[in-house]
Amino acid sequence: MDNDKRSNSNTHKANDTNRNENGVDAGGTSSGQGRHQSSSHNPLNNTQYLVDTDEEDYADYTFRSDSPLELLDKKDFHNQNSDRIPLIPTDFTSIHEAIQNFTAVFQSRYGAQHPPFFDGPLQKAITEAFDNPNIEERRPLVLYLHHDDSVAAHIFPQNVLCSVEISNLLKCQFLVWAWDVTQEQNRKTLFDWMNLANLGNLVEILKVSSMTGKYPLLIILCKDRGSFQQNTFIYGQEDVASAMQKLMIGLDQYQGIRHQNQEEERGRLERELFRQEQAQEYERSLALDKAKQQELHEQKTKEREAEEKNLRLQAKKQSRLNELAMILPPEPEESDPKAISIRFRCPNGEMKMRRFSRDESVEMLIIYAESIGFERTHFRLWNSDRPKKEVSSMNTSKTFEELHWPKRENITIEEM
Repeated sequence: MDNDKRSNSNTHKANDTNRNENGVDAGGTSSGQGRHQSSSHNPLNNTQYLVDTDEEDYADYTFRSDSPLELLDKKDFHNQNSDRIPLIPTDFTSIHEAIQNFTAVFQSRYGAQHPPFFDGPLQKAITEAFDNPNIEERRPLVLYLHHDDSVAAHIFPQNVLCSVEISNLLKCQFLVWAWDVTQEQNRKTLFDWMNLANLGNLVEILKVSSMTGKYPLLIILCKDRGSFQQNTFIYGQEDVASAMQKLMIGLDQYQGIRHQNQEEERGRLERELFRQEQAQEYERSLALDKAKQQELHEQKTKEREAEEKNLRLQAKKQSRLNELAMILPPEPEESDPKAISIRFRCPNGEMKMRRFSRDESVEMLIIYAESIGFERTHFRLWNSDRPKKEVSSMNTSKTFEELHWPKRENITIEEM
C-alpha cells in the first residue's frame, strides 16, 4: 500500500512537471485530472484559485488509525502548500477585508459546508460572545487558527471542521472567529490582539514551537466573572468524535456558567426591582407629605388672610362706630321732662336701653342702633304700633316731638 502511495505521488509530480503555465499538460489535456481548477473568485482581488483535490493533499501522508498524522516529506509538503492562495494575505487593509478573504478562500478549498466565521475584530467577537446584553444570546467562543504548513492543514478542515455534525454544532451553539497564522506577520498580529484581550496565557502556549505541527486548532474559550476559563484545544490530528466530545464538554461548562450568570442576573434584577419599588414608594410618600404640607400651608394662608380681612373689617367697623358715637348727642337725664326711654330688643334677645330728647330727630335712634353694631343696610328697626312700622319708613329728619313719639317705646331690631 505504501508503494502504491509513493507511486501515485511520483505520478502527480511527473504530471506537474509536464503542465504548462495555463494549467494544460504536455498532451494538451486539462490539468483537472491531477488538480481541480476552481472558478471561485476572491471578492477582494478577483483572483481565481487552484483548489487541491483530496488525492494530492493525502499523497505525502502516512495514515494510521491509532496515531496522529505524520508528514513523510516535509519539504515536498511545504512546496505543495506554498502554491496556495493564502487564507489571509499580509497586506490586508481591514479586519473585515481579511475575514472576507479567509471565508472566500476557505470555501474555494473546502466547500460551503462550514460554520460561519464572525466578520469582525477578535475583541468584538469576545464582546458579542460573552458580553451580549441579552444573557440568553451569549455563547462560548471558538477560535479556529489555520496553518497551511501543518500536516493536517487540509485534512482537518475538510473532514472535521466541515463535517455536518461539527459545523452544525458550531453554528448553533458557538461563535467562531477564524484567523490564518501561516505567515509570521499575521501570527504576530494575532498575538498582539490576544494580549490586548487579556489572552496572554494563550499566546504563551501558541508560541511553543511544537504547536506548529498540531495546527489547525480549535480553541474553546469560556468566560466567567470577567476572567477566561481554562482553554480547551482541539488539534488538527483529532477526528470528528474527539472534536465533538471536547465541544460538548466546553458547551456544558459554558452553559453552567451562563446558568449561574442568569441566576445572578435574576437576583440582581429582583434587587433592582425591589430598590425601585422602595424608591417609588418613598417618592410617593414624599409627594403625599408635600401635598399635605401644601394643603396645610394653603389652609393657614386662607385662615390668615380671612383673619386679616376680619380684623380690617372690625377696625373699619369700630372706626365707624366711634364716628357714630361722636355724632350722638349726650343721653339726657332720666329726670329730664323731655326725655323719652326706648328699649331695643336685639336679634340675640339682648335688651339695651337708651334715652333720647324729644327735641332730637328720629335719625338719632337709627344712628344709635348703628353705633351698637346694627347697620341700617343689614337690619330693620320696628316700633310697637299695631301694625308695627319700620322706623326708616318714617320721616326721620323730624323730631320725636313732631312725630308724637310716646314717652316709652319698644324697638325690635330684625336682621334683613
